[in-house]
Parts: sequence; C-alpha cells; structure tokens
Amino acid sequence: MLTKEDLKLAVTRQAVRLVPDGALIGVGSGGAVRAFLDELAGCGKSLRGVLASSENYMIHAKALGLPLAGDDLGQRLDAYVDSPSEINPALRLTKATAGALTREKILAAQARQFICVAAVDCGVPVLGAVAVPVEVAPQYRTHAAQQLALLPSTGARVHAELRMTLDGGHPFVTGDGNNILDTTELDLTDPAGTEGRINQIAGVITSGLFAVRRADVLVIPGPDGALVRQPS
Repeated sequence: MLTKEDLKLAVTRQAVRLVPDGALIGVGSGGAVRAFLDELAGCGKSLRGVLASSENYMIHAKALGLPLAGDDLGQRLDAYVDSPSEINPALRLTKATAGALTREKILAAQARQFICVAAVDCGVPVLGAVAVPVEVAPQYRTHAAQQLALLPSTGARVHAELRMTLDGGHPFVTGDGNNILDTTELDLTDPAGTEGRINQIAGVITSGLFAVRRADVLVIPGPDGALVRQPS
C-alpha cells in the first residue's frame, strides 16, 4: 500500500517526465506546484528557464538553483504547470484560492502544453463546489459584483464577496494591484460560456476559471501510483 507521500512523489515525478528537455516552462501556484519544482530541481533535466506567476514561486525556483527566464510573460512556453482546486472530465478547471490570476492566465495561454498536477484527486463531474475568484479593478468592483449577481445561478442568485486580507482589515490586493471577488453559486454547466460572460463585464480583469484555455493533461494519484488523464 502506497502512502500519501509515496503518491505525491509519484505524481510529481510523472509531471516532471512530461516536461521536455531544454524546455522553457511556466508555473502557477499551490502545494503540488511547489513539490513539482522541488522534484524538477533534483532530476537533472536541462531547462532553458522557469517563469513563475508570482514572486514567491520565482524566489523558490531561484533558491533551488533552477534557471530563471526573467519576467516577460509574453514568452512562448513549452509547458505550463499548475494545480487545480477542481477539474471536470474535459479538463476545464477552477483555481479557487489563486491571487495571481492574470499572470497565470497569460502563462497558460502562452504554453504549448498545459499540465495540471494535484496531490489529491480533485476531479468532479461538474464544476461549482468551490468559489470562482474574479479579479477586478478596485474602482469598479461594486459594479462588477452587481453584474456577477445577474449571471445564471444554482441557487437564488450568484454571490460575489470581496476577498479580505488574512487579518480581515483590508481588501486583498493582487500583484497587479487589483481586488478579488470570490464568487459562489455560479451555474457552471457550461464553464467556457460562463468564463466568457464574466470576462465581458466591465471592470473584470479575468477569473479563476480555466475553461476556454483548459488543461491538456492531468496528473493525479491513483491506487498504484500516478494517473495521467486526457480531456474526455
């Protein structure tokens, strides 16, 4: 019987194997992404560079001795590695706790292959169990929240709550100077369509729905090691 740590290691090693030698890669955030970077640093694979969505992960990659690719998010990437909060069979996913949404969306769009890696099986038939973060310009957040509330809902209406700092004293501010509305009770039976409608709201920068640019491959733990899934 494999332990939880055995499975976590199997998943990260499989994700590293999916990255080609000499690759330029981007990384998002989450514990599974951090474990991926740790494994990548120790495997001896040659890389052109690593581009991270946040300063914390760039610092971590540098501390591991991985080559950095600067901060130009417009570079064409061989692979982008991120971790979902939940993901459906078509590999459309939600990142519920992300705070660097715009940068993660750009890196995913720039990548030839989008690899999702998760330490636990977070697959669901239909998205919607976790909140969808929506990044908004601070001066337009009230309007954006009002418009989000008008989208199709699984309940009485959609709720958009301003994300606060951990001490609750101030609105959370992203690396790009924006705020986050954590949005619940969205009808996500058509996640790509909902992502498009969210993006059309004035004041919205982007959201934590990765449905238009979905993942190409998902690596998760199985009973006997890592499982690799394609969109279905």
